[in-house]
Amino acid sequence: MKEKYGLPEKFAFYPAMTWEHKNHIRLLEALALIRDRRGIRINLVCTGKQTEFFPNIARKMRELQLDSQVHFLGMVPPADLRAIYRLAQFMVFPSLFEGAGVPLVEAWNEGTPVTCAAVTSIAEQAGDAALLFDPTSVQAIANAVEKIATDRSLQETLTRLGFEQLKNFNWETTAKAYRAVYRRAAGQLLTEEDQWILTGDQA
Repeated sequence: MKEKYGLPEKFAFYPAMTWEHKNHIRLLEALALIRDRRGIRINLVCTGKQTEFFPNIARKMRELQLDSQVHFLGMVPPADLRAIYRLAQFMVFPSLFEGAGVPLVEAWNEGTPVTCAAVTSIAEQAGDAALLFDPTSVQAIANAVEKIATDRSLQETLTRLGFEQLKNFNWETTAKAYRAVYRRAAGQLLTEEDQWILTGDQA
């Protein structure tokens, strides 16, 4: 999989469409802050459909000189998506608001540690199974990303807590989320509920 997509040896993963509220811009600024402040280079791999906001993200990447550090893969098949979760050091999820937060469930299911925005349903869903941060603060995002990237013990703890969180999760909601994901993958007509759920997924 690393060869197929040209993935770096170590990387953070963010599966999300490039809508403005997905907060890619602040995440990029956080990566640049970590690099400039601490001399730590954290690679980022992103999947998801590129929207009309993507040129703004690409411009910010060039401005911050992150082109070699950040990789946008676009849409990937479900099996490849699961493999990328497993290869990632951790998933970062800085979205400013969400519906169901499907990527958190997907990350936990693959044993991937999570750091995510402390907002609305995301924080409620995460419980103590994720390292939370204020998604409106570049400094807060940088602190969380640097901590999870450099603390192996924290990664192991969050992986364990993620598996525990899955046991307590509302499986009716999970079933609806996966139904929406597979309907989309099969090219089937999506219901309004499906579309709402998928606001938190890679497309």
